[in-house]
Amino acid sequence: MFRRLGLLILLVSMSGGAIYAQTLPFRSYSIEQGLSESVVYDILQDHRDHLWIGTNYGLNRFNGISFRQYHVEDGLRGNSVTSLYEDDKRRLWVGSDQGVNLVRKDTLVTPSALTVLNGIQVNDIFQDETGRFWFATRGEGVFLWKEGAQALRRISLKDGLIGNRVREIAQDPDGSMWIATREGLSHWREGMIESFTTEHGLPNRMLRDIKF
Repeated sequence: MFRRLGLLILLVSMSGGAIYAQTLPFRSYSIEQGLSESVVYDILQDHRDHLWIGTNYGLNRFNGISFRQYHVEDGLRGNSVTSLYEDDKRRLWVGSDQGVNLVRKDTLVTPSALTVLNGIQVNDIFQDETGRFWFATRGEGVFLWKEGAQALRRISLKDGLIGNRVREIAQDPDGSMWIATREGLSHWREGMIESFTTEHGLPNRMLRDIKF
């Protein structure tokens, strides 16, 4: 299983023992420039080249000149924004400490079927190759949803998931799913779950990210 998980290592070669530093043109943005909060959890660039920034206090949209802030009073489920995702229809999804929002034009809404996630922290949102949405939560496992359905499928400890505190979800090229939790790694393939911990070679049980 692990042969599918690649680790990218960047090797920097030094010629003649000398390291030449390059100054890059960085510009910093913080509260003084209009950002709602300096603690940032996620950043996404959408198809219009707008930057969406999820912070500990609000959602921010940056058009290259100024920031637009969104908070609970604007329809945001929770002010602590933990995840951002753009789906195959170019719609922006927002996960927070209180559930999920979908951005429609300039309005934040929650599809009726997803109100079951209200009050639950959503750490990651992912759409698989079949169009299903996966919501990784803090403490409640994973919720699986096909758009148009009124019910969500929950995958948790009782189904064989290694842990309910889920941080990241990714899809294998073979179509199966990998789920990173605070207790280890689970591999999900339509009804079957295989899990891995430090006993299987993981350096740490507390996983935060998966990349292919």
